Amino acid sequence: MRDYYTVLAPVLTVFLVIGSGLVMRRLRVLRREGDQTIFHLVVNLLYPCLILDSIIGNPALRRADVSLTAPLLCVALVLVAVGLGWLLSRAAGLKYGVERRTFAATTGINNYGYFAIPVIAALFQPEAVGVCFAYNMGSEICLWTLIAWLIGGGGSPSAGWRGILNAPLIAIVGALLLNLLPAREYAPGFVWDTLALLGQCAIPCGLLMVGASFSDFTVNGVGELFAARRVSVMALLARSLLMPLIIIAAAKFLPLPLMLKQVLVVQAAMPAATFTVVMTQHYGGHVPTALRVVLIGTVAGLVTIPLWIHFGLLWIR
Repeated sequence: MRDYYTVLAPVLTVFLVIGSGLVMRRLRVLRREGDQTIFHLVVNLLYPCLILDSIIGNPALRRADVSLTAPLLCVALVLVAVGLGWLLSRAAGLKYGVERRTFAATTGINNYGYFAIPVIAALFQPEAVGVCFAYNMGSEICLWTLIAWLIGGGGSPSAGWRGILNAPLIAIVGALLLNLLPAREYAPGFVWDTLALLGQCAIPCGLLMVGASFSDFTVNGVGELFAARRVSVMALLARSLLMPLIIIAAAKFLPLPLMLKQVLVVQAAMPAATFTVVMTQHYGGHVPTALRVVLIGTVAGLVTIPLWIHFGLLWIR
C-alpha cells in the first residue's frame, strides 16, 4: 500500500516544474517569441519519441483487453464528462450558447498528458506509461473532434477531423502496431537509446510551457478569473469531485487489467486540460470561462490530485 506522501511527491514535482516555467516567463528567460518553436519541437519530435519508447516492446499492450479497451473506455468517459459539464453549465449561471459550450468542452477533457504521465511513471511499473498512451489515444480523438466542435460553435467538424492526424496520435498507432513485432530485438540499441534520451525531454519541456502559459493568462492577476464564483464552484464539482468518483468507480467495478485500473485512477484525479484554453482562443470560444475552469481546477489540484490518487489506489485493491 502506498502512503499519502508517496503519492504527493510526484504531484509536487509536476507543480514545481510548472512553477519554474511561470517564473522563467516572468523573468523573460522563456520568451513568447520562442513558444511556437518549443511547442512544435515537443509535439512533433520529443513527445512522439517518448511514445515510441514507452509502447514498443511493452508486453502489457500486446493484450487486446488493454490496447483496444483503453481508448474506447476513454472516449466513453469523455462523453460522460462533457454531458455532465453541459448539465452543470446552467447551474453555473452561464448563457446558452458559446459560454455553456465552452464550459462543457473544458470540463469534458482532463489533463491527460503532461500532468498524468510523470505521476504514472513515478508510481507504477514502466509499462504503465505505455498503457497511459493507449488510453490517451481516446483523448486525442475526442479533443480534435467533439471538443473542437463544441468550442467552435457546433459547425463543420472537418477541421477537427484533420487535427486528429497529428504526430502524437500517429506515433501511438504506429507504436502499437510495431509492438506486435519483435522490433526491440531487431533494431540496434543506439536507436532505442536515442528515442529514450529525446523522450525524457518531452515532459519537462511541456510542463515548462504550461507554466509559461499560466503566467500569460494571469499577467494582470487571478482575481478576475475567480470573480464568477458559480463557474468556479461548478467546475470544481464537475472535474474535481464527480468525474473522479465516476472514473474511479469504473476502475473498481469494470473487469479491467490492474495496470489499466491504475492508469484510470491517476487520470481521474487530473484537472481540466490546459490546452483547451489555447483551443478556445483558436476556435472562438469563451476564453474567460475556459480560463476559470482550468485555473481553479489546477490550483485546487495541488490538494485534490494526491487525495484522489491515494483514495483510488486504496479502493481498487
